[in-house]
Amino acid sequence: MSAKKKRVVALVSLVVVLAAAIGVLVWLKNRPEEVEPYVSTSTALVAEDSMTITKLAFGKVGGEELEFTRSDYTWSYPKDPSFPVNGTILDEMAGAVSSVVASRAIDGDEKDDYGLGDGALCIKAEFEADGETKSYELTVGALNSFNSSTYIKTADKKIYMFTDSLTEQFSKELNDLIRLDDPEATVDTNYLVALDVSDGAGRENSITDTAGMRELFSQSDAYECLDWVEYAVTPERFAEYGITPDSGRLVIRYKAAKAVTDENGADSTIRVEEEYEIIFGDKVTEDGEDGESAEYVYYTVTGSTIVYKAPISDYEATMAYLDYAPETETETEETPETDGATEASSESETDEAVSD
Repeated sequence: MSAKKKRVVALVSLVVVLAAAIGVLVWLKNRPEEVEPYVSTSTALVAEDSMTITKLAFGKVGGEELEFTRSDYTWSYPKDPSFPVNGTILDEMAGAVSSVVASRAIDGDEKDDYGLGDGALCIKAEFEADGETKSYELTVGALNSFNSSTYIKTADKKIYMFTDSLTEQFSKELNDLIRLDDPEATVDTNYLVALDVSDGAGRENSITDTAGMRELFSQSDAYECLDWVEYAVTPERFAEYGITPDSGRLVIRYKAAKAVTDENGADSTIRVEEEYEIIFGDKVTEDGEDGESAEYVYYTVTGSTIVYKAPISDYEATMAYLDYAPETETETEETPETDGATEASSESETDEAVSD
């Protein structure tokens, strides 16, 4: 290649490089500004021991707030101290808000499109340890679909982004936080002793055969203590629902497991006979959401201060056992499966260790 051609090639190359450089400069000058400049460092917005929480409040910005307090490991609802608070759910919520880590700090002013205005979830929490009280306020905003993170604002008006672990936990109303009864929690159908049915008018029947007990116990799932009507009910108020000492009832007798330690320090488990009652009240007709009416029966369970309701058809199915009789009169043989559960145990049997 001649010297002249080499100079031409070099000149063309220089022009190409210069054009590329000019293009880069033009792009940098005209590039869109960052809408959300951020510092890409994690920030602990809350880092506390959930067991030290003393107050928890939440609700929508501009709306009603639910506030609960915790003392001696017990939750209460100050607005209505008689409300039976479900402490397990509140403990889970406390655990969620006690550790909140942001992935980004937004370097900008609050904007409407962050979803932090009216209707946003606002959570307030107080923790107390070593005589020091720490207060936090978090407002959870909109989801950023680009990076799957959610905006969150602290009490000092700073905005961050985080992986949302709060919205689901705190999307609850007061009725979601009531502590309901769960009488069947300790019942093992292998250790049923008897199920007694009475109608409050003198008729009664005791079912002691294995098949009958299990059928009736399975049917009693209808009284699962979920559809509640009123809480903190007094004896006088129970009577207004037709629930009195003379009411019809279903009594479930069973052997419950109880851990014991003997004089030598050895641990074992014994079965002790216990019982609980489903006590029935008045029948009531209510209009459903679809406009059709439905019949229910009021009921409560042993030791409860809550009135529940169940479909009348389930109540009638229970009362049908007033006429129940085993298929045969032959005494059911005791088997390892039932472990004598078909017969009422004596005091000596209830003290017998059945497992370690």
